Amino acid sequence: MKITSTPHIKDLAAFAFYQGAHGIALGETLDEIDTSHEQDRARLEEESVRREKPLEAAVHKLERLQPRIDAAWTQLLRRIGYHSP
Repeated sequence: MKITSTPHIKDLAAFAFYQGAHGIALGETLDEIDTSHEQDRARLEEESVRREKPLEAAVHKLERLQPRIDAAWTQLLRRIGYHSP
């Protein structure tokens, strides 16, 4: 059975051992680790943006509603006054 690719980096120590055991040069291993970290960072950033956009839309919608809510609250306060429940 021929191994065609290196394992995905989950445990850095195990990956480094694997690379060393297979005679892979340190520079190449460090490049692979850097590349893996960059891919993980890009993936996390993409997920963050994907989750952030719906929240931004909800905040924007609420900010548009705020003036009407404030106006209704002010009108209610003028009509019945402020008192504790």
